[in-house]
Amino acid sequence: MPTPAQFQVSSFIGFRNRKRIASSLSGFIRTCCSIFLLSSLIITILLIAWRPAQADQSNSTQSETVFLSKAAPMQVVLLINNQENPFWQLVAKAASKAAEDLNISLQVISVNGNPLRPVRVLSALVNSSRKPDAVLFPNIKNTGKAVLDLLEKHKIYSVIYDNGFSPKDNMGRPGQYYRYWLGQIAVNNYEASRQLTHELIEEALQRFPDQRPLPMIVLEGNTSSQANAQRLLGMFDALVSYKEMVEIRQIFHTRYNPKHAYNATLSAQQRYPEVRVIWAANDAMAVRAVDALKEGDQIPGRDVLVTGFDLLPEARRRIQRGELFNSYGGHFMAAAWGLVYLYDHLHGASERYQQLSIPLYSGKYPFKVAVPEKNGKLWLEPGRDFANIDFTLFSHYLQESELSEGRKKYLFEAGNNQ
Repeated sequence: MPTPAQFQVSSFIGFRNRKRIASSLSGFIRTCCSIFLLSSLIITILLIAWRPAQADQSNSTQSETVFLSKAAPMQVVLLINNQENPFWQLVAKAASKAAEDLNISLQVISVNGNPLRPVRVLSALVNSSRKPDAVLFPNIKNTGKAVLDLLEKHKIYSVIYDNGFSPKDNMGRPGQYYRYWLGQIAVNNYEASRQLTHELIEEALQRFPDQRPLPMIVLEGNTSSQANAQRLLGMFDALVSYKEMVEIRQIFHTRYNPKHAYNATLSAQQRYPEVRVIWAANDAMAVRAVDALKEGDQIPGRDVLVTGFDLLPEARRRIQRGELFNSYGGHFMAAAWGLVYLYDHLHGASERYQQLSIPLYSGKYPFKVAVPEKNGKLWLEPGRDFANIDFTLFSHYLQESELSEGRKKYLFEAGNNQ
């Protein structure tokens, strides 16, 4: 039997052992907890990193069909270049009618040619209670990349229309670098310009057989404009076929400015009185060139042939009077077609990341839109404010078009509306 002293020593040793065991057990538990917490953190990080990649690979995301169950209309912002310009007025009117038909709340904003305004305006909107669901915009003065960067950051869908990127911009295809860039409504400016220039030169060669080479001047648009570049390229490629038969006396850098075009034409009359052909990069400049010719006692359409682009109402009137030789256009419908595509895509009825090419039409014939009907299509000339065009007829979603056999083309696309 142990003595009290021995008992105290034994108890002390037992207490120390128990304390050491408890301490070791506590440390083991803390280590296990740390490992568990670290493992949970790693798993959480991996899940966060994996989910966006999984969403990108999915062909049907819930966010893209969210508007099926929304009571409120889709909120869309449309950027135009200049609200005072007749072309951009037509763009806004056509898009507004499409938005009305598709139950889209459309806010039209003019940037007035200011390259800083697109990002400034959109930055204010995306950080406000009026944050849009999507934005339609042209690449005005190379502002497109900055706009895409902003919209991508705020996860806002976008469609580019009318004036896109050039190959040297290295922007890739819609969706390649920007997930929320859904598509582009491209205009075939090159082909229209090539055809228009061919018609112009053929007519001038017949009209002025004694002048070889045929003297010509060019009124070009903004050098930063992809549309201007494509139109110039189409013109130059068409002129290759005529070589020694046509001579460009001067290219005036009129930057789509009607006043500059007017002054350039007056100057050309003094410097090159023998000029018989004027090629203008848009209708506004072509019309002012016609006015300058008339002021200089030349008869446009008889002494000098003038062409333009955009197919504006005033240009069509000048064509009918014989003052303007021709104009190609109809792309003022591009934003309206962009809204149809955007509406369909966000309702799950159209493939994502498309480039839809639309044709330009000759002003020698009335401008008409091919409208689908049961037995094919009906050609309608748009009325005032496009009131007689029902844009719901072009929607795959609203018309319940089948997409099972590959992508179904829209009736307004090039090659599908002739």
